[in-house]
Amino acid sequence: MAIDNSKQYAFIIGAAKTGTTSISDILAQHPDICLSFPKESDYFARHYHKGEDWYDSLFQGKVHKLRLDASTSYSAGFEGSSEAIAKRIKAACPNAKMVYVVRDPLERTWSSYWHAKRAGFESDSFMNAINRADNSHIAGSLYHQRMQEYLAHFPKENLLVVAFSDFKRNPKQVIDSIINHLNMSPYSFSEEAYAQKSNASFKWKGPFSVVNLLPAKTLKSMTLQIKKILPTSVVNKMKGAVSEPIPKMTENEANATKTKLAADVELFYQSFNVDVRTSQWWHSPDNDL
Repeated sequence: MAIDNSKQYAFIIGAAKTGTTSISDILAQHPDICLSFPKESDYFARHYHKGEDWYDSLFQGKVHKLRLDASTSYSAGFEGSSEAIAKRIKAACPNAKMVYVVRDPLERTWSSYWHAKRAGFESDSFMNAINRADNSHIAGSLYHQRMQEYLAHFPKENLLVVAFSDFKRNPKQVIDSIINHLNMSPYSFSEEAYAQKSNASFKWKGPFSVVNLLPAKTLKSMTLQIKKILPTSVVNKMKGAVSEPIPKMTENEANATKTKLAADVELFYQSFNVDVRTSQWWHSPDNDL
């Protein structure tokens, strides 16, 4: 069995740590949209070998017109590029619509690092990590570079760029713009849906700190089971109660990150008219952008 092309397909391709979970959870409440389970199928990135029957099995549970896959790995820039993933999506779903959610790339890079650090996937210091040749934290923040890889296979009108800052400020307006982009009928989402918060990198504290000793794979499995049982709003409240926030970025760390991102940020602004320089670090006296 091949991918069911009687359905429409849409992809929230990233970026990671930009609120894609909240956005996809809201969109999944639309009666005509079926979100894959898990939300990040990673099929076109990590699980392509499992085949189209496996991918088709992830969209079950409701009658639907559009299938939504919200895998941030699709714009992670693994080994320096996401173009192979874009090419696979084009071959399987030639008319697919893309949504690309972006936030300040300094904040995204910092959040990416700490998410990996606390999940046990990152052992280097931040400065060492962003200077590695295989640095995924910077690669996922090179928004212009990642978009050029998709534009090599899809027309620009199939791609919608969403600023996370706009979603935080006016979630209903952003969700409505995505629904319009996906050619779905307007829908009144619940107020509770808009109250959901995005995932955050966290570390268990107090009596729950023993959880930090578990292998990353076990933690991920546990999290998926909890999310399957409980609403996202409840899961996020639990995180806030038993976890501690990530540290603040220092000026030296911010400046080092800016040096790696500045050119791409400017090109992204010129191409999409979206200025992602929202944090204080871009507006310091030594900033020449």
